[in-house]
Order: sequence, then structure tokens, then C-alpha cells
Amino acid sequence: MPGLRYKTDAFPHHVNTLTLTLDRAGRRRGRCAEFCGQRHHTMDFWIKAVPPRA
Repeated sequence: MPGLRYKTDAFPHHVNTLTLTLDRAGRRRGRCAEFCGQRHHTMDFWIKAVPPRA
């Protein structure tokens, strides 16, 4: 997630869960940060920022 300056490894068919403090809820696009082969340009993903539970 380039705008957040955070990097984690991702694996096919695996859900990653992490905790970050963001300024607002919503969806943000993440992008592969390493060259991983011919389909590297298709390695975008979405993260979902949700408000904390009350």
C-alpha cells in the first residue's frame, strides 16, 4: 500500500489481516512492490478500512 508506506507478503487464496490506524474508512488499492513475473502488472489488490468497534 504505497500511500500508507506499509508492505506485507501476499499469497494466493490466503486472507491477510493486519491492524493500521487510518484517518478514514473506505477502500484503498494496494500494489505489488516486487517484480514477481510476467503477470506483475496484474498484482493490484484492495484493502478495506473499517471504523473501530464501539
